[in-house]
Amino acid sequence: MDNVKYIGMNVHKEAISVAVLNSSGKLVMECTIETRASTILDFLKGLRGSLGERQQKSIYINPMFACFRDLRSESQTRTS
Repeated sequence: MDNVKYIGMNVHKEAISVAVLNSSGKLVMECTIETRASTILDFLKGLRGSLGERQQKSIYINPMFACFRDLRSESQTRTS
């Protein structure tokens, strides 16, 4: 079974609209979260399977990608 999740995030100053699709393109989750590093990381850590991302252009995107880098670094450290 393919357990890849694709995450779409529409990032704004106060909130992020999130859609999570499975590898077949079926919507498996939709929610709104705070635009805070800790909230984003908690959300991503709660997802199971491999993660992919799709960005929506926004002036708030750079801090979000810093969260992704932190999460990937943390994940690599745990598997080493």
